Amino acid sequence: DVWVHGGGFATYHQARKERFARFEELLRRWEEEHARLKALVLRMRQQAANSPDMANRYHAMQTRFRKFEEAGPPPEPPREQDIRMRLRGGRTGVRAVTCANLELTGLMKPFDLEIYYGERVAVLGSNGSGKSHFLRLLAGEPVEHTG
Repeated sequence: DVWVHGGGFATYHQARKERFARFEELLRRWEEEHARLKALVLRMRQQAANSPDMANRYHAMQTRFRKFEEAGPPPEPPREQDIRMRLRGGRTGVRAVTCANLELTGLMKPFDLEIYYGERVAVLGSNGSGKSHFLRLLAGEPVEHTG
């Protein structure tokens, strides 16, 4: 059962608690209705035994009760889970680009660079210094380089 919370993370836990409370309320209502219909079927059976006119109503009530039971109770809520992730590699997923001793052949001297997720980077240099070649390399295009 997929559930989409339309709010932000700050309201997620409260909305989830309310969702679980609704599951419990639906199940309680279903059980009450089940008990009510069952009692009604038993009462109509007794009335049908005493009066032939009640037989049709008794059979209709049996059919209604059977269909109610076939539909079944509302779905059970998903079970609570305590999930803990243990990732190794201290900065996994934080570093976006790492350049070690990178040299664009004939354009740039070797340099080291680390760019982290979320950082803004400007590539500056004079005409012909290799800015476009560097960006093409980052884009995955074939560019002569070492490092």
